[in-house]
Amino acid sequence: MAPMYANVYMYIFEMTYILPVYDDKIMNFFRFIDDLLIIWTVPCLILSHLPVQSVTGLVNVLESYRGRDRVMRTLCYSCQLFGGVMTQKNGEKKNWERSLLIVASQLSLCRTVLRLFDDLAMLAYSMKYGLGKREEDCLVRWISVIGNIADQLYYPCEHMAWAADAGVIRMKSDKWWTASTALCGLSLFLGILRSFRILLKLTRHREKHHKAPKRGTQYPAFR
Repeated sequence: MAPMYANVYMYIFEMTYILPVYDDKIMNFFRFIDDLLIIWTVPCLILSHLPVQSVTGLVNVLESYRGRDRVMRTLCYSCQLFGGVMTQKNGEKKNWERSLLIVASQLSLCRTVLRLFDDLAMLAYSMKYGLGKREEDCLVRWISVIGNIADQLYYPCEHMAWAADAGVIRMKSDKWWTASTALCGLSLFLGILRSFRILLKLTRHREKHHKAPKRGTQYPAFR
């Protein structure tokens, strides 16, 4: 569920607070769910005067589990991206390209181990959401319910695959990794569908609001 809300929130945030204000200073802008990579043309003198609150905010992010996971996820995907692109471009793996892929593999394994403790949190969220009776849109409700089921099944499949690779249980991990990958893909697909549905509803609501005739301000009559 978190990627769905993050997609909607970050889309509104970047279209409201980032692009309209810093569009002329941004060279390249990339986003994956709620992870941003911005390459901008700002003098170093301006960067040196960034407020101390930004450093404090970074420390607060790294102290929390969710924040640390986002940082590791960003680093993991970045290392995979640059290592894979450079390997395809050069045709062979050099030392630093191999190092990037190794770092990405280690970060991915670290996140896998940390997710061993996420089952109860996901179960509590699924039970709290239930059948989504508070959702006004029936399609959004059932997409969310199926997505919760996929997320709930993803964790034990990944745990079994990790345990098989670690030698805790004696079985092949291939089928469990395949099942966890399929459930992860299904969850991401449902999250995209849910985000598009919500954005479509917001767009229609906005158009309807703009097309509605504006009523004149009425003042109380003075006697």
